[in-house]
Amino acid sequence: MINLLPESGRWAFRRAYHARLLVIALSGALAVIMISIAFILPTFFSTRARRQAVSHELEIALARPVSKEADALAEEVRRVNSKIKLLAHEESEGQTFTWVTDRILGKAAASIAITQIALGKDKVVVVHGIAGTRTALLAFIAALNEDEQFSEVISPISNLIENVDVAFSVNLKIK
Repeated sequence: MINLLPESGRWAFRRAYHARLLVIALSGALAVIMISIAFILPTFFSTRARRQAVSHELEIALARPVSKEADALAEEVRRVNSKIKLLAHEESEGQTFTWVTDRILGKAAASIAITQIALGKDKVVVVHGIAGTRTALLAFIAALNEDEQFSEVISPISNLIENVDVAFSVNLKIK
């Protein structure tokens, strides 16, 4: 049979079909989103309630006098330990670390600025600083080598790269 609909009528049917198809697709997507929200909400509310309960229990635990005393004692222990580390007499065959630092500082000339002295493992002292000139650094290292209290003085070759304002690091092994 011959199609008696004009071309404009066919386009009208197609537009109506596409509009219905779009409405059905959007309705389906909306339905999926609404169902997903309906299934997620109980989980969300139970998780939120658990979180509030745990935070409330934590507040109660922190409010207990025993907890406050434990926190205060822990802080006091940390404070005392830090003071002990600063003032400790790291004994190395009768010598204190303070004596070793005084010995190192006594060897430093006026053009040597020592920025850090740290005690490492196995009786190793690490000295960081800035020397005015390379010759001043070499004289400082030689003075440390001559000291009988240090069995080994290690100065990396990178200390000798610059001529002026030489940043250096020297490792000293205490006898």
